[in-house]
Amino acid sequence: MRRETFVVLVPLALAGCYSTGLEPPDRPGPTDAGTGTPDADAPIPSGLPAPTAARPAIAGGTLHVLADGRAVVGHPQHAAVSVVEGAAVVGSVPMPDGGVPGRITSDAAGRVHVVLTNRGELVTLDPSGPSILARRHLCPEPRGVAVDGERLHVACASGELVTLPTAGGPATRRLRLDDDLRDVVVQGDRLYVSRFRSAELLTLDAEGRVLDRRSPQARTVTASMRREPTRLTFVPNVAYRLRPLPDGGVAMLHQRSVVDPIDVGTDGYSGGGDDCPNGVVHAAITRFPPDGEPSAGGPIAFASLVVDFALDAGGETYFMASAALPHDVLPIPEVSGSVRSVAASSLDQPCLDVGPRMVSPEPSSAVELAPDGRVIALSTDGDTLFVQPTRGAPMTLTVAGAIGPDPGYRLFHAATPAMLACASCHPEGAEDGFTWNFQPAGPRRTQTLTGGILDTAPFHWSGDQPGMRDIMQGTFTERMSAPFSSGDVDAIARWIDALPAPAGDLRDAEAIARGEALFGGDAGCAGCHSGASLTDDLNHDVGTGEPFQTPSLVGVSYRAPFLHDGRAPTLEQTFVSGHGEAHRLGAEERRDLVTYLRSL
Repeated sequence: MRRETFVVLVPLALAGCYSTGLEPPDRPGPTDAGTGTPDADAPIPSGLPAPTAARPAIAGGTLHVLADGRAVVGHPQHAAVSVVEGAAVVGSVPMPDGGVPGRITSDAAGRVHVVLTNRGELVTLDPSGPSILARRHLCPEPRGVAVDGERLHVACASGELVTLPTAGGPATRRLRLDDDLRDVVVQGDRLYVSRFRSAELLTLDAEGRVLDRRSPQARTVTASMRREPTRLTFVPNVAYRLRPLPDGGVAMLHQRSVVDPIDVGTDGYSGGGDDCPNGVVHAAITRFPPDGEPSAGGPIAFASLVVDFALDAGGETYFMASAALPHDVLPIPEVSGSVRSVAASSLDQPCLDVGPRMVSPEPSSAVELAPDGRVIALSTDGDTLFVQPTRGAPMTLTVAGAIGPDPGYRLFHAATPAMLACASCHPEGAEDGFTWNFQPAGPRRTQTLTGGILDTAPFHWSGDQPGMRDIMQGTFTERMSAPFSSGDVDAIARWIDALPAPAGDLRDAEAIARGEALFGGDAGCAGCHSGASLTDDLNHDVGTGEPFQTPSLVGVSYRAPFLHDGRAPTLEQTFVSGHGEAHRLGAEERRDLVTYLRSL
């Protein structure tokens, strides 16, 4: 009955320096998280700085519960962290230089460690104030953090796994793994590290050697929500969260995306399977034992943008946080976000029809369990806590004053009848690393939305979309079956254009300078990759047999695989005949050119 309601046939992208020691706390300066403006007439919460940039895209997981039950809350839009005890806010502290808080953890001494994703830093707090004890530069785009006794391990999007003392001081080890690292979990003498867009799990020994690589299993289902029922295969990507399991393994919350041809003119982004309502993207949880094959986690029904999960001490119940916001004109209660639970024994079923909404009455971007069994969820704006005690009525606690609605932000994260949001394929405002098989167009790699894209029109690889209204009409309405207004176009354009590009790696200045000279000279790159966005906004055939738009190179190192169909796994593999003259360079020159590209 519920599935019939949704059988919709829809006709139908830090720089910074590195210190080896500690730095004294600074007073916060202007944020560089974006170039937008704060919401008009937004009230400023007491003790928190006013937002000076576009509201960050939802990343999830900005909540941590201490051993004594206090909650540490990250406020991405305020660039601040608060501590909550019981039903009261103990205090709040701005992050240095507009740092956007990401993952949060704590050590045995009670210190709190917060990753600042846009500053390349780790900030250590005394939660009693709270107050900043120290800040340490780490790497471009740090993401996951975990405590290992008296050590911390931080996973970076640039591919580094940095180890440093919990008590302060310089890094004691830097491992160069694969790009796009996400989370790190300590289990005995093993480290588990996830990769974000590929959803790959790396297992490391105590010396940092990679013991194995595993991925969630693909899933083939009957697409019952399409005009012509067919079998579709979904493959894993976008690993939002990694958590330890009681048996020594880990559980991964991830998405899967369909690899079969998608006729966007007929079925749009509708998907489904085995009477399990979903779109061309679905969420799942896969459990990885310490050794052996992972479980085949089933798709979660009626769920879009599931960005965090927690599990109880025995690993018997999972609590999943969906951040999908209700559409202002077309609210879909069954798909809009909340926190729901599912029994661990049900995770591998063909369809997870999860329990009724609990804890959070509205979309949530983070969920944790307190030592006493309370389930604590955080609203998508990071300003409200929802607490479900083991007994008694739920509690809602305002941690920080709301900064007002942002219609562009809301549209980007809105649940649609296709049972996905824009952010489903553009996680954190960027892209999912996936190559879709659109018909009749052919394979198309998801394009990023970060770094200021309005000046790079026309859009799409073929350049067939003149502006944002065309994108909204073709994607939001025709493929996702959701309405929009002229004001919506302006709002989402402003919000997307303010999304910052990820930080480049500036550490090898000499190689960068040599690579920059080659880029503008012998490599022949600057003829097409020109201007502030490093694109001429024109179509060219670079040896692929068809002309495509020149992509911007701002933040390019985070966008593997490359080219319109993802055929090049690495930047150097784009250096082929027909694509400039880089293929004629020597090996050392190519390395310098790659170093320069990674700095952009």
